[in-house]
Amino acid sequence: MEHTYKLLCDGFISPEFMRNSHSPWVMGVEHPRTIRLEGMTLRLHDNQPDLPVGVQVQVWLDRYFLCETVEYIEAKAAACAERAAARQAHEDSVRRSATSTYFEPTQALIAGNPTVAALREKLDALYVALEGEERLYHQFWRALDPQNKQKSNDALSVARVINDSIRALSDYVFGQLATQGIKGISSHAVSPHEGARSGLFDPGKDHFKLLTPVAYGKFKRSKGDALCKPYVKFFCLQDNEVHRAVTCCACLDRMLRLLNP
Repeated sequence: MEHTYKLLCDGFISPEFMRNSHSPWVMGVEHPRTIRLEGMTLRLHDNQPDLPVGVQVQVWLDRYFLCETVEYIEAKAAACAERAAARQAHEDSVRRSATSTYFEPTQALIAGNPTVAALREKLDALYVALEGEERLYHQFWRALDPQNKQKSNDALSVARVINDSIRALSDYVFGQLATQGIKGISSHAVSPHEGARSGLFDPGKDHFKLLTPVAYGKFKRSKGDALCKPYVKFFCLQDNEVHRAVTCCACLDRMLRLLNP
């Protein structure tokens, strides 16, 4: 029977049961209204339906004594596993679709020795797509309806793939600048309000920190500055121990400007 039964204990709770209360007890039902367990007599509440005699039930203590038939527990576990498999299949489908739409074309562009104009066009398109997914996420992230909540989760998955695409493009430009003699490292900007905007995506930004001075027309930066602004204008700029792609939009824009056509 698909029901969670509530039971009362007549007398003291068995010490043996308390020593093993973290583990559910499984036993057969011999009486429709009572269960004998470790010297205790557990009686159904008056408003509870009769237990099915002859079946196996699982008993546990959670403020009250509760029990369910083993068949019902197994059916719930199977249904839960089925829902989890369907959810995983849907998430995999969303990621595959986003990968074929954003990441794979970005990789193909990078592999084809692209022009600066092509790189900028691709980057602008990725930013537009990312903005749309962020907007969709914020629209539904507090939704109670499962379908609307799924839209928010899907938008988050797609946004992560788009961010991976931006990082791949950023790393390509980073390497190209190194061949031109413009060398730097990625450094993370720490702010007193870092992540306060949404807490959704990786808080803060990784910047292009110069290892050598750069002078390009009216644009000038000293060693240790980021491409977007001088070092002294940061609250804190920490070098990443392991290289991470530059994610600062202003640094990426300047990287493309410095890239030879």
